Amino acid sequence: MALFQDHGAISLNFELRVDVLINRVLNEEGIDIPFPQWDFYLHDVPIGA
Repeated sequence: MALFQDHGAISLNFELRVDVLINRVLNEEGIDIPFPQWDFYLHDVPIGA
């Protein structure tokens, strides 16, 4: 069951309720539930900044 909880700047936030058996099957099949990832790259940052 997925329940809508809130929304963010770049997301819709749901609470996902699953049975342990479903989670085991997903893991066995190599299925991951993705989460957003933000990467920050700093180039030429002055020392002491």
